Amino acid sequence: MSKLYIFGIGGTGSRVLRSLTMLLSTGVNISTDEIVPVIIDPDHAAADLTYTVELMRKYEQIRDRLTFSNNTQNQFFRTKINLNILPSVTLPIQNTQNVNFKTYIGYSNMPLNGANQALASMLFSDKNLDSDMEVGFRGNPNVGSVVLNQFGSSADFQNIIASFNQGDRVFIISSIFGGTGASGFPLLAKNIRSANSNWNGAGNIQNAPMGAITVLPYFDLKPNPKSEVDASTFISKTKAALTYYQRCLDEPNVLYYIGDNVSKQYVNVEGGTGQSNDAHFIELAAALSIIDFANIPNSSMYNNNGIKLPIIFKEFGINGTTSNNVSINFTNLSPNTQKRIVKPLT
Repeated sequence: MSKLYIFGIGGTGSRVLRSLTMLLSTGVNISTDEIVPVIIDPDHAAADLTYTVELMRKYEQIRDRLTFSNNTQNQFFRTKINLNILPSVTLPIQNTQNVNFKTYIGYSNMPLNGANQALASMLFSDKNLDSDMEVGFRGNPNVGSVVLNQFGSSADFQNIIASFNQGDRVFIISSIFGGTGASGFPLLAKNIRSANSNWNGAGNIQNAPMGAITVLPYFDLKPNPKSEVDASTFISKTKAALTYYQRCLDEPNVLYYIGDNVSKQYVNVEGGTGQSNDAHFIELAAALSIIDFANIPNSSMYNNNGIKLPIIFKEFGINGTTSNNVSINFTNLSPNTQKRIVKPLT
């Protein structure tokens, strides 16, 4: 039985997992026996995260009451979603509750006017140092990269790896224009490929097929002088992250990119229960990348000697021209996408 481990990082990760859950409920074929979702988000109170976990638990409850056999041609909910690898589906981020970033890095314990404190002051602004990490990293990947680096040695991450078998795969969902996703994706990919060789399952996950989708800006935020998240910086942050990915990121076998002209404006809420965005087509299309990856044969990612081939890059497009006032329907989708989803969705 093959498993696909899907790591959803930040708010975008939760929203794409939400779309994937809805697709799987219709019976869309994902060519794997079991999905193992793992959400990485320090904002435990985020409404998007809470709703996604609740949705997946409802999916699990419904599926447990259904029968699947050769004589029962039911296709709904046929792919298992395994929510038991971690107690809460989320990978805990330790020591981020009720503390600011300055306390987290032990800034006050550094020798006064010493080199370490001077370096920290150079790398992080006063706003960075004083930021409360309980609702995430507020669009600051420099902060997120420090905090998220901890999960590579955590017991929960070790348990995930121990459950990983030969033939399983990994997929990572992240955005590139915020703080949690932009910092978490490259860190997670590197930690997977360099997992402690003494851990059970490490050899399996180190060499497993890995796919990932990087979500570029696809919405705007209303101005909020009280928020540290500034939508006007989305493009510059995206360019900076893309430059880093081009130079330093070689872990995935398949890397998907998706984005849209910024048009929809959401209320600028930094996190917590108020962060609940409406569903967006980009999130549905991003979920389709997971289904696409699951259907790619190993021979397209590794040669006959098991050596990793160059990264496959993919983008998602729609047929025809659309504007903000035109709806997207099945005819805008490519024939392959239509073949996968039209029948189960209807």
